[in-house]
Amino acid sequence: MSLLTIIVFLFSGMYILMVWAFYIGWLKTPVYHPQNTASIPVTILVACRNESGRIQCLFDGLSRQNYPVHLWEVIFIDDHSTDQTVEEIRKFQHAQPNCRLISLPEYQSGKKAALVAGQELANGSLFLFTDADCSPSPGWISTMASFFNQYSSDLLLGPVMIDPVASVKDHLQKLEYMSLMASSSGACGLGHPIMAHAPNMGVRREIYRTFCHALDTRFASGDDVFLLQALKKESRNKIHFVKTREALVSSKPAGGLPGFFSQRRRWASKAKGYTDPALVLVTLTVFILNTIIVAAALGSCFGFFSPRFLLILFGIKTAADLPLMAAAMQFYHFNKGWWVFLPLQIIYSPYVVLVGIISLFGKYSWKGRKIP
Repeated sequence: MSLLTIIVFLFSGMYILMVWAFYIGWLKTPVYHPQNTASIPVTILVACRNESGRIQCLFDGLSRQNYPVHLWEVIFIDDHSTDQTVEEIRKFQHAQPNCRLISLPEYQSGKKAALVAGQELANGSLFLFTDADCSPSPGWISTMASFFNQYSSDLLLGPVMIDPVASVKDHLQKLEYMSLMASSSGACGLGHPIMAHAPNMGVRREIYRTFCHALDTRFASGDDVFLLQALKKESRNKIHFVKTREALVSSKPAGGLPGFFSQRRRWASKAKGYTDPALVLVTLTVFILNTIIVAAALGSCFGFFSPRFLLILFGIKTAADLPLMAAAMQFYHFNKGWWVFLPLQIIYSPYVVLVGIISLFGKYSWKGRKIP
């Protein structure tokens, strides 16, 4: 047996075991049905930079919340916006008296700095985090608060959905996020959470104030996963995935191919800061298997590999993904996802390899700011 065959079998087997483990964990995580009406103070922290024209969906979502107004507040932290973001937030303040706005001083910048500044003024026992271009469901605050109250959680991971979708790029983002959500839930169900997602996350106040100053500031993103890593290092095991559509937060797809790749590059760049062995193993397994598939596709074009070899690899990955994706599509009520699942599987491997490679080199722009 050649070395190449051994490598292919090794990473194919690792990928199958990994995805099926996530699937088992997903099944072990029950759908949450609130058992009590929580009455705890909640603070929502939102870091903003140049969100004019996109932040209205968050205003609409917050206005529809069914949690008592006197029990929650939202703090917007402006990260030196150069558009009309601040003016739009001030207009929202007139209709939402429990809304506050602060601005970062000149010597500070970045999302992590913004969230740290915001939490210093927060009054809630539970901090909820979302992004400025997101739209939370009406039961978001009440469901997250109920779960937090019932299970005394340190960290809550909530479901996120990309919506609305129109183009092939949008569908790719939606299926990718659904896969990430199912994997996050599955990992929590196995007792080994490895991923967190900033658009929908909740943290106990004391926990965040203890760990937020220790987060890795070398990367523009990662305020979510680095917090998770910090908690795991300190054996904080009360980390739960809130598996219910009542706690759903919708996030808009990245606009245009340049914006899409810039966003993915920013996300992928934080992988250099991963210290959780389980997350490193998962990341490497996904990247290496997709690299093998891309190499097999190129090799078959030049006669180095048989097309049959490529089809076998593609079939293995697709068969491994099917159960988890089927469960995710059912949960998110995205039945038409089957029409795009197989075509997107074809382009997914080149996409993963491309984003992984470009994230290692050079600078990129994010909302008018150069990121090293």
